[in-house]
This record gives sequence, structure tokens and C-alpha cells, in this order.
Amino acid sequence: MFDLDSYLTTRRQRVDEFMQRKMPPETARPARLHAAMRYSIFGGGKRLRPILALAACEAVGGESARALQPACAIELLHTYTLIHDDLPAMDDDALRRGRPTCHIAFDEATAILAGDSLLTLAFQWLAESEAPPPFSAADYVRELAVAAGSDGVIGGQAEDIAAENLARKKNATAADAELLDYIHAHKTGDLIVAAVRIGAIAGGATKPQLEKLTTSARGRPRVSNRRRHFERDLDGGAPWQGRRHRRRARQADLRFGPRPRRRKTPRRRINFRIRRRTGNFRRPRRAASRARRSRRHAQQLTRIRGRSRRGNHSMTSNDWKLSRRQLPIIGIYAGCLLNGAPRGISSGR
Repeated sequence: MFDLDSYLTTRRQRVDEFMQRKMPPETARPARLHAAMRYSIFGGGKRLRPILALAACEAVGGESARALQPACAIELLHTYTLIHDDLPAMDDDALRRGRPTCHIAFDEATAILAGDSLLTLAFQWLAESEAPPPFSAADYVRELAVAAGSDGVIGGQAEDIAAENLARKKNATAADAELLDYIHAHKTGDLIVAAVRIGAIAGGATKPQLEKLTTSARGRPRVSNRRRHFERDLDGGAPWQGRRHRRRARQADLRFGPRPRRRKTPRRRINFRIRRRTGNFRRPRRAASRARRSRRHAQQLTRIRGRSRRGNHSMTSNDWKLSRRQLPIIGIYAGCLLNGAPRGISSGR
């Protein structure tokens, strides 16, 4: 039986051990810069992206040792994005994984240089890696460059900052779902896709295998689905009710953006839907009053014809349709026969 926890633990240890050996030591000049780089790298990350690269390499039948250095290069670039994301000019975060961020532990200039150093070191490790034919190290570099450029991680970060600035100007609390999908897909998703593709290339994947793995890596629920799961009750899966539901909906609006307003359905359309769904069981008030009047006229008509509604003889559907068409005339005629003809109308004798 496959043990996921042990698999993640062993792969994380392999990644950490490789980077401990490969990273510049803290004693090498410039010591403060190298200390900041190692401080950010070994800050307790899950190593999700390098583990995905190793798993993709194994999935196509390759040896994971060949994908180890490209996988660690992805982690270097990911750490660079975290350092720059925490800077005061961007998110201005003081904590990362329970520890002070790089610009807090050192200084802002050192944090910027540490991120730049990790970025360039990542491409150095990719260029020095070996790839099975028909691939080469240039394929590694291209995959990571595309994922980290303006159409990838940096583009998602730019849209994130622009949305925050716009929200401050308009005093808004949330962005629309399409913008959030773009930010999540590029700021987070593109680097995950690159990790899977680089791992598959290191394992010598064929073109169909590479396409399938790319499709699997890109697969993610949209904001609307994430909103629906977020608004679900965590205990039984039922929707939140009353005040708890409203509080949960406000939290979802802040996290995923405002919900589209539903257009109110006119009353006539609602009544039509009720009649169509229930077979005229729930009639609107006017239709019910008309039905009562029709029943009274039909009872008078059956008494005139000598038929009883309580007996076995009942009106057929054709008789009912015919009587409804002739109700005004038949009602007047029935009144004349039962109560006597008023002045000017013959009683028929």
C-alpha cells in the first residue's frame, strides 16, 4: 500500500540534503548575502514543487535522481518569489512560515539581492543539468523562464498588486472572479505546471505523456466551485442557515469576490412555473376563483341534465370543455328554468 506521508518525507529530505550541499556556505563572501539566501531557503517549506517534479519523472519511467537538480532549481525560484512578495513595496509581510521575513531578519536591500541571487542560481542549476535525448538543458531553462515571466508568476503578481491598489481607491473589499482566476492560475499555477513538465522532461517523457501530465497539472477548480465548497457546512455538508450563512457568505465575498446578483422573476412567470411543475395543483388566486365559479356552473348544469356529481355518472372531458364555452348562455338559461322567466324572456312552455 502506498504511504503518501512517508513518500513526501523521504523526498523532502532528499531535496533538503541536495540543497545543503549545493548552496553556497554562509562563510563564503559575501557572507551576509549567502546567510540571507540560506535563511530563506531553509525556512521550513513543504518542497511541494520539487516533489511534484520528482513524481512526474517517476511517473514516465525515469530515475528521480536525474530530476533532482532541476527540481531544486524550481524551489530556488519559488523562494525568490516569496522573498520579493514579502517586501514593503508589495505585500509588506512581517512573517513567513512563523519566522520573520527576509527583509525583517536582515534588511530590505539584502532581501532584494538574496532574491535576485536565488533567481540567477536557479537558471545556473538548470543549465548544468543533464537531460535525456531528444531534450536538452535548454528545455529546462525555457520551461522555467516561460512560467516565471510576465505571462506567468510575475504577471500574476502584477495583477494582484493592481487589484489591491484599485480596491483601495474605490474602497472595495473584493475582486471579481475572473481576475482571481487569472491571479491564481499565473501567480501559483504556472510554476506548478512547470515543475511537472520539467520532471517529465527529465524522465524522458514522450509527447503524449507530456501533454497528459500538463493537462493534469493545469486542472484546478474555478473560483465559483471553490466558493461553493467554502460556503458548505464543514460538519454535514449542508448549506449554512440564517445568520451563520450570511457571515459565511460575507467571508466568501472577501475571499473570492462578490456574487452575481440574481434577476428577480416576475410574478406571472413564477405562477406559470408553479402550474407547469405541479400540474395546476397550486393555482394563483385568480385562477382558483375562476375554477370555483366553473365548478358551480357545472353543478347547476348537471342538475339541469338530471345527473349527479356524486353518482357514477360524471361529465366527460369533452362535455366539460363544451360547457365552459357555453357557461354564460347556459347559466342564464338554467336560472330561467329554475326560478321562473323574468320579464321579457320566454320560459319555454
